[in-house]
Amino acid sequence: AVGACLLLSPLSDHPIELYTASMTMATTMELITANVMIRLFGSFWWDYSHKPFNYRGIICLESSLGWGFLGIVYYGFLNGFLHRLVGLVPESLEKGLAMSLLVFYIFDFLCSFRQALREDRDGEEEPVIGRLSIRP
Repeated sequence: AVGACLLLSPLSDHPIELYTASMTMATTMELITANVMIRLFGSFWWDYSHKPFNYRGIICLESSLGWGFLGIVYYGFLNGFLHRLVGLVPESLEKGLAMSLLVFYIFDFLCSFRQALREDRDGEEEPVIGRLSIRP
């Protein structure tokens, strides 16, 4: 999200370019994320196979169009609100809060990753939305 904000902010005053860039960036991230999940876990957590114009159930035209609108909504409405909200955080707490959130995120990611690997080794299967294998 931070990367998207940094890359898309120069386009915030150009709705057509913002829409196109938001759509392209988010769809690309969705494709990359699904492929990484397939390589690591043999599955991904969403399925667009029932939607028209989909690619292997991983991405689809409908969602891509939605990602573009989300970029417009974010920069048109949410961005200013979030800037004001962040401005309310006292300067003395900024670094500590940021580090705490970063440590929490890393810890959560590592625990989730470890659990997924453990379940994969034990042969336990959680309900999975999509399961594909990547051809070498």
